[in-house]
Amino acid sequence: MRRKLLLSVMVLVPFLQDIHGQERPGGEVTYITSRHVYVRFGSTDHIAVGDTLFMITDRGEVPVLRVENKSSVSCLCTPVGELQPALSDKVYARVKTEPVLQAVTDTVPGHPETPDEDHEEGRPADRTATRDDSEKITLDGRISVSSYTDLSEADGHNRQRMRYTWSMKSVRPGKTGFSAESYVSFVHSSSNWPEIRENIFEGLKIYNLALRYDREGSFSLLLGRKINPKLCSAGAIDGLQFEKGFGSFGLGAFAGSRPDHRDYSFDPGLLQFGGYFFHQAGSGNLKNSVALIQQMNGMSTDRRFLYFQHQSRPLENLDLFASLEADLYTATPNKTGADFRLTNTYLSARYRIIRPLSVGLSYSARNNIIFYETYKDYLERLLETETLHGWRGMISFHPLRNLYLGIHAGYRKRGEDALPSRNLYGFLTFRNLPGTGATMTLTSLLLETSYLRSSIQGLALSRSFLDERMNLSLKYRYVRQLINNSETSRSGHIGEGGISWHMFRKLTLMASYEG
Repeated sequence: MRRKLLLSVMVLVPFLQDIHGQERPGGEVTYITSRHVYVRFGSTDHIAVGDTLFMITDRGEVPVLRVENKSSVSCLCTPVGELQPALSDKVYARVKTEPVLQAVTDTVPGHPETPDEDHEEGRPADRTATRDDSEKITLDGRISVSSYTDLSEADGHNRQRMRYTWSMKSVRPGKTGFSAESYVSFVHSSSNWPEIRENIFEGLKIYNLALRYDREGSFSLLLGRKINPKLCSAGAIDGLQFEKGFGSFGLGAFAGSRPDHRDYSFDPGLLQFGGYFFHQAGSGNLKNSVALIQQMNGMSTDRRFLYFQHQSRPLENLDLFASLEADLYTATPNKTGADFRLTNTYLSARYRIIRPLSVGLSYSARNNIIFYETYKDYLERLLETETLHGWRGMISFHPLRNLYLGIHAGYRKRGEDALPSRNLYGFLTFRNLPGTGATMTLTSLLLETSYLRSSIQGLALSRSFLDERMNLSLKYRYVRQLINNSETSRSGHIGEGGISWHMFRKLTLMASYEG
């Protein structure tokens, strides 16, 4: 039996803000499960755990999601209110800003709007607001501290884990000059201090740490670690990145190294460099980029490949994404030299037929995907792994006001597989049950691989109190597994209970029990 206690504290770093008002940074719903909704933003620096996300409807702004956790570019959310967003829906975070040069400690800052170009020259102003716009800098930063405590009746299995994160972004209103951004985490437990003392990167993970210079919106120079959004599947780049735009076209280049895949540390021995061409049209609805990348290991060529990325919205409710890699060099005991092999492919299409009904289809032929930070649970990661080289389909349906259902199916057949892998996952969610106001979710998973067959059925109940600040949850799952080509089978009952309390904007307490 296990009991899990989570204490999360969010602290905002004071900053200087050069204008006031309210902004709505937008994100897109990219994935929906029976319990969670994933939203992708350009950056989540302006969003804190516990924030509410809104949709704009004919009734105005309607609260739809609450942020439970976040990474540098995505948020893990739970639904609130009566309206459930669908795939590809746009949601917004309301970010309030404060007057000029006021240190903010009680509100979440947002990125500044462009200064009013019609501001009358010579107009009297306070001394604190007389600086030239080009000198004003907006700094938005957060430090968070989380403590996770696992208590077990088994001797020696108690564990405490601490997690610290630091995120920061500074920008100039005119989007010219220097800016900086970071997203860094440090995680340690009561049992891994010897490993961290020997190698700090066993606990320290630098996901983003970069200094950027922009000039006139068409030229940029970046130094540090950052994933290039035009080459996102290529991973992080440690070094120098250059980009120059010519209208809707542009050129870019980079030189540096790539992180060590074992601990995400800096490794100057893993050199990489390359160049790319990109095209963007239709107010960002069409984006294409093509790159040639050379990766080294010491002084030897490790990999040379072409990279292609496409993102578009050809129809209002249709989203397409594709990334392909083709290796141009082979280094094996039997062959060394030029080659051409299609090595990594990912294709995805999402279509919202009508507002309550969305469908999606994806194909993956990717290799060696490593997630250093993810909020997907075991079930979601299991399904993703079993269809890594295969097809995945999805249907999301919202037929009634408080009724939601979804079906996910996957299929994989590789040459070395004795049998194809298949999985079918479905969920049915009822919100605001009469007389209780609770949410009930039924789930079912059928999984078949070359070595086992498994089924998992589940029932979950949750209820919010205190204006959505407190949530109670109960979950039951029945698991049955059968090992292929043997008489071995296993079954079990799993029960869970949890409570979360968003006490203040910067403090969340969570406790859970599993047995």
